[in-house]
Parts: sequence; C-alpha cells; structure tokens
Amino acid sequence: MTASLARRLHVAILLALTATPQLAGESTDFGKLLERTAPALVTVQLVLQVKTTGSMGQLIGDSQGFETETVCTVIDAQGLILCSNTQTTGYMGIMQRVMGHMGAQSDLAVTPTQIRVLVAGETKPFTAKLLVRDTDLDLAWLQIENGGDRSFAFVDFAQNASPGAGDLIFAIRRLDKFFDRAPSLLEARVSSITQKPRALIIPTAGFETSLGIPVLTTSGQAIGVLVLQLPDESESSSRPGLSLEMMGWSSRMQDIGRGVVLPAADVVKATRKALASLPEETPKKD
Repeated sequence: MTASLARRLHVAILLALTATPQLAGESTDFGKLLERTAPALVTVQLVLQVKTTGSMGQLIGDSQGFETETVCTVIDAQGLILCSNTQTTGYMGIMQRVMGHMGAQSDLAVTPTQIRVLVAGETKPFTAKLLVRDTDLDLAWLQIENGGDRSFAFVDFAQNASPGAGDLIFAIRRLDKFFDRAPSLLEARVSSITQKPRALIIPTAGFETSLGIPVLTTSGQAIGVLVLQLPDESESSSRPGLSLEMMGWSSRMQDIGRGVVLPAADVVKATRKALASLPEETPKKD
C-alpha cells in the first residue's frame, strides 16, 4: 500500500467515524424545507414606547421610544402572526428582572407601536396591530391590518409531530438586515423533553438563542415554536443586591436563559384561547 493510498484510507475512516448517523425517515432535501417554510417567516418592525420609574427611570429616562425588529411566524392565511413576547418588548422585562435582583426598585411599561411587517417578495411593508399577549408562555399575537384579500404563506401548527430524544430538528430564521434578511436553516437535536414547568422540548446547542421562530421535522411538520421560559420571581432570592443567593440564581441561566420549544399542540391551544379572549369588536379567526 502506498503512502498516498494509506492517507486516503485514513481520512475515509475518520469521516466514517465522525459522521452523524441519519435517523430513519430523515429527509436530506433541506433546501426544499427552507424554500417551503421561509415565506412564512416575516420581519416585524416596532417602535417601543417605554415608560419607567425609579432607578431604571434615572438610568434610561422616564419615557422614550426606540426602534427594534424581530422575526415572527405567520400562522394563518389571513395574516395572523405569532411572536415571542420577550422580543416584542425588546427584552425589557428581563432588564427589569435583573435590575430588581440588583436592588433597584423600578416599574416599567412597554407598549409596541407603529408595527410594520416585512413580507418576502413584497415591496412595501404591511401594518399590523398587537392583539393579545401571553407572558407566561412568552407569546404575542399580531394581526396584519391591510392585507386585503391576499393569502399569506403560513406554518400550520395543527399539522404537527412529536419528536423523541435524539431526533433531528430544524428551525428557520431570517438573518440581520445587513444580510438582506435572508432565510437561514438551523439544525439541532432534541436533548430532553420536560414536563415542568410544562411540556417543553429542549434542543441541543444550535438555535436556542433564537425566539419566535418555528421548529420543524425533517419533513416540514411543525414541532413547536421557540420561546423563553423563566422561573417565577418568587423562586429567586427575595434579598436585593449581589447576594450569594442571587449569584446562585444567575448560575442557573445556563439552563433557563435559553430558548426552548413550546410544542405545536400547545401553540394551537394557546392561540384559540388568546383569540377567544378578544373583545367582540375585534374580528376573530376561525
């Protein structure tokens, strides 16, 4: 055996040993998965009106507005949009919690205004309004207002699947505007499935920092949506300042300070409940 042939054989063996095994039924046509799902991923631009009191008000001002944007998911053909509530408030709720642990007593109110929705292939943005939030599930629902008779591409969470530990899963997001908000496919596996604080699918490292985007099987069925789940304030230290208890709570952020997957069936239930809570003058979806 020549040295060249031996090197090629060595490389082939290493590739075989390090290759990720493919699960039964997994599709390899990821391009089609991206192409089919990406149109339902929209960019939501907001102007957040923030009113603060106490120490935080002294830090950032009593009242101000700032622009932000996030990626959300269209969930029906009439332009109903599902977002992460954390992102539609500019992470201000987390900031308030951190300030509280530091001993700063502040009240903070965040109101999304001037909501615009950028849909791929459309030259002009659509306007939208905030319908309702579920802070416990970290969900917010928006409705496109000037869609007319247009039928929007959407992710159907009613057609869902329940993965098991180790299964390959995908999420789709849009890149920053610097990259023209191009759709991007993210890959991970199911590392765990929890029942507390509720049924949640925990992904391996890969897309846990993204929120409000759909998680799919290799065939494109909805598994759920990425959200942030934080413990109740009562579970953290009641003593303000940089106490050892607070530092211990902060160390838990390795597990709790990351996106997890709210199962698709629970997304459907939450959406029905949220829309049923709307006042009669607000049009409801079937």
